Amino acid sequence: MARWTYFIQSGVDGPIKIGFTSKEDPQERLRDLQTGNPEQLHLIAIIAGNVERELHEQFKNDRISGEWFHPSPELLTFINGLNRTHSGAINSPWGWGVVTTPWWDLNDPVHGFRRIVCFSVIGLIVVVLVNSLKGE
Repeated sequence: MARWTYFIQSGVDGPIKIGFTSKEDPQERLRDLQTGNPEQLHLIAIIAGNVERELHEQFKNDRISGEWFHPSPELLTFINGLNRTHSGAINSPWGWGVVTTPWWDLNDPVHGFRRIVCFSVIGLIVVVLVNSLKGE
C-alpha cells in the first residue's frame, strides 16, 4: 500500500495544503478535496512516505489553519527543491513535484531508459568479469 505526503495548492497562488494519504494514487485525494472546494486545486508535489508532521512543524509559521499554509517563499522554495532532489516531476503548472520511484522501476517515465542502459552495461561488465575469472 502506497503512502504519500502531498502538497495541494488552491488556485494559482492560494494556500497550500500539506497532507497525507495512503491511497495508491494521490490524484484520488485531490479529487476528494476538489469536491468540497470552489477553487481549482492543483497537486503540486508529492513525497513517498509520511512526513506530514515534520513538514507541519517545519512550516508552522506559515500555517493558516489546520493543514493549510501560506505559500511563503520558504515553502515554495522547499517544494521547488523537491524536483532537484528526487527522481521525477509530476505534471503541474509550475513544473514542481516529485514522484519517488524505486531504482528498479524501468517504467519510470523520467529515468526508465537510463536505468535500462545502466542495467545493460552492468550486465555486460559482469559477463566480462566472470569470463576473465574463468580464463576465457
